[in-house]
Amino acid sequence: SLLALKTEINQCWRKAQQTTTSGLDERITVGPGQETNLWEHAGPGTVNCLRIAPQWPETFKVADRETVLRSLIVRMYWDGRQEPSVEVPLGALFGNMWHEIQYGSVYFGMTAGVYRLSFPMPFRTGAHIRVLNQGAQPAALAVAVEHTDATPSINNRCFRSGWQRSLATEVGSPHLIVNTRGTGKYVGCLLGVRSLDGSWWALEGDESIRVDGEPTARWLGTGLEDYFNSGWYYGNPFASPLHGLPFKAPFRTIQYRLHLTDPIRFDSAIRMSFERGPDQASHAEMESVSFYYLKTPEKADSTLGDPDFRVPVADPVQPYTLMSEVNNMEILGDVAGAIGRIQDYLDRHPDFPFKDVLLRRIANYSNPPPIPAGKAVLGVYANTHVRVFLDGRQVADVNDPKGERVRFQTLILEPGTHTLAISYAF
Repeated sequence: SLLALKTEINQCWRKAQQTTTSGLDERITVGPGQETNLWEHAGPGTVNCLRIAPQWPETFKVADRETVLRSLIVRMYWDGRQEPSVEVPLGALFGNMWHEIQYGSVYFGMTAGVYRLSFPMPFRTGAHIRVLNQGAQPAALAVAVEHTDATPSINNRCFRSGWQRSLATEVGSPHLIVNTRGTGKYVGCLLGVRSLDGSWWALEGDESIRVDGEPTARWLGTGLEDYFNSGWYYGNPFASPLHGLPFKAPFRTIQYRLHLTDPIRFDSAIRMSFERGPDQASHAEMESVSFYYLKTPEKADSTLGDPDFRVPVADPVQPYTLMSEVNNMEILGDVAGAIGRIQDYLDRHPDFPFKDVLLRRIANYSNPPPIPAGKAVLGVYANTHVRVFLDGRQVADVNDPKGERVRFQTLILEPGTHTLAISYAF
């Protein structure tokens, strides 16, 4: 039946989004300033999944971990080439651009501190996966590489990934995702946007994709969030197999789209960019990771700079968006991420007047209070007349024009499925 087919497809997608946290037996330490081999292979084959779990010292704070994720550069070399075809900071390559966030797409994600990259990465004569440590202290990593030794099909391309950043001062210029020559296919990107305009206006920028030197873009979008299969500046954060919004807070977003079913093919060249808001007028910093394949191994088109260059711009709004970030993690089911955001905030603002409230929140995450069976709490907050119905029966009637407080009450729920309806005046 259609329902059975839908269930089977959803199970396959969920499995594809999961990150295995076991089997990371290889332990490697990368010294400061060193580039160290994580894995190498002679002859043909395909890397199907790379997993890395940084081993954090107990003294590390959240900010220390995020610094390391920017300072470690993952490099992949195919078929004896001396220059890497992949050259991206560890966190960004695995979908964790600014913060540690537990979520999964079909090709990258993180669970319980284990980072996963599962694009198929074929090679014909050999492969090296290395990590360059541009930080100030050694980094210990647990590593697992899943691969096959079969010779790739002649039609299989070489995986390539690059990191780009453009500054908020570059008003008048678009943000470049990829600009390369050769034959291949573009399969997606991860994009972080930090607007310093105090608005979401930067998300009105359109994407432009030019293929094979065409003078006019054949792919011209209608808004940044539209390209990521969303609209209206998104709703809540979400993580789907092929597109998602793992982070949203005023006025910062991280979003991804993967072209598994609709790759953009090119014969000689491709250039993709995002408009910096309408008329390139937004003061937005953008950071991106591109994912695509080329017929032959080529150097990654990354502009990494030094670790200081990769530090996100200070946002004057950020000190006031803590609860947006915490709610972000809750919606994704990332309790560890929510605790991390609170801990990081308290490290940066030790004199915060409501520190005890935040510490209580951490305690509730770790040891949630028991909820009696069948009992629920309904809270209503609005500055207009609201009525709430449970299974067609009115259970709340609130008329608070000033919206002064949340009205709470306890409900008893019988076992089974229930219908909640809300009626409100405009």
